[in-house]
Amino acid sequence: MRSPSGASYRLDDYPVLDDGLYEREQQDEIDASWDAWVKHDFRRSLEKRFGRDVREDADLSQLFYESEPEWNEDSSGMYCNIERCVAGIEPEDAEPYLVAA
Repeated sequence: MRSPSGASYRLDDYPVLDDGLYEREQQDEIDASWDAWVKHDFRRSLEKRFGRDVREDADLSQLFYESEPEWNEDSSGMYCNIERCVAGIEPEDAEPYLVAA
């Protein structure tokens, strides 16, 4: 039987060797997800919830990140629950991003 002080034992308990690198890679995945699909889905969910179009020039990233999205990771990359994010946004916070009624 191997001693718990062996390198393989420690690696089993802590699979990430460089937290900084891991966090940067996760952030890169989040940024790629934002550009690939999150921005579009977030815009459509806002329009559905508030019944108005989002301004074409609206930079939604600040509103999105203020909603404190909970990111998760699976084999295909990073994902979050857009509907949960939109549900937590107050109408007065969304107003500057929406086309005037």
